[in-house]
Amino acid sequence: MGKKEKVAVTIDRVVLETTEKMRKRSGESRSAIVNRALRLLIADADQKTKIARYVDGYCEHPEGDEDIQTAEALATAALKGLPWD
Repeated sequence: MGKKEKVAVTIDRVVLETTEKMRKRSGESRSAIVNRALRLLIADADQKTKIARYVDGYCEHPEGDEDIQTAEALATAALKGLPWD
């Protein structure tokens, strides 16, 4: 982890009360639980950005008939040797 900074924030009372209960159960400090929550928020935003980029890329370059035929041929070859009932 990098250098740490101290910040002051105002939190809704219900959110704080719920956070305190969670913190006491987990044994984490307030700083640790807030840090964890912010990391999860950042990871979620990053995941949404990646998904949006993937969708945009697919919309710009969808698979064509040749791609579909190749995928079907590869799937057929991969599944051919499996014992089916």
